[in-house]
Amino acid sequence: DNENFYAVQLFTADPEIAFKSVSEALKFNPDVIDLNCGCPVPKVVKNGAGSALMKDLPLLKEIVAALHSGAAAAAAPPAISVKIRSGWDSSSINYCRAAETAADAGAAMISLHARTRVQGYSGRADWTHIKTLKQAVSVPVIGSGDLFTPQAALEMLSTTGCDGVMFSRGAMG
Repeated sequence: DNENFYAVQLFTADPEIAFKSVSEALKFNPDVIDLNCGCPVPKVVKNGAGSALMKDLPLLKEIVAALHSGAAAAAAPPAISVKIRSGWDSSSINYCRAAETAADAGAAMISLHARTRVQGYSGRADWTHIKTLKQAVSVPVIGSGDLFTPQAALEMLSTTGCDGVMFSRGAMG
């Protein structure tokens, strides 16, 4: 109750479950409902959720549309956001198509972790993907990847033009 702004994040590979989940999430009056299409862990991906959705953009669109439809029924509908990765692997970089698909289905914001699913958390995040995405879509873009200091966040903001940054593992120390 003391929070002024927060989001609820969901994982699913089923549009019907996504729709039903919104009513449960709305009980907490979130400002944002986020669909996580970036999680690379096997227990999420094996169910077709998380970054597995980067390989099935029609399903991603159905899920975002279901979330948007479910949220629209609320007196004060929360925004729908989607977190994605650069792609599944280096031969399937599709973050622009995924973001456009999500925005067309009702997503009001896109967060991009600028690594592929295969990379997991290894290697370097490719911030040029964040810059390219910011120029490609009309919704706000949040950048993620290799943020461990406030200086890195400022650098990402200035070099990519993104609207905000997301500290993930970096917030954990």
